[in-house]
Amino acid sequence: MKRRSFGNDDNHNDPGGTVASATRIGTAGLQGWRQKVGDALAGPVAQRTPLEAEQVRAAVGALFFALALMYVVKTVSIAAKEMREG
Repeated sequence: MKRRSFGNDDNHNDPGGTVASATRIGTAGLQGWRQKVGDALAGPVAQRTPLEAEQVRAAVGALFFALALMYVVKTVSIAAKEMREG
């Protein structure tokens, strides 16, 4: 079975290599314990879905990034509200 791919480095029109693939961007956020989680999930999920292990790692990295971004936005929002209220 041919696996679907996204962010495939072989399938882009950037001869200089300046645009990162979605897979590279997603896996960039996997550091420390998050990388261990991504690695632990990648194999079993890739076996049960049409995704490759790197794509699963990228999705986990993107999820962790989104959660961290939500936390920062919420914290800044609360701080700004408290500053306005005095």
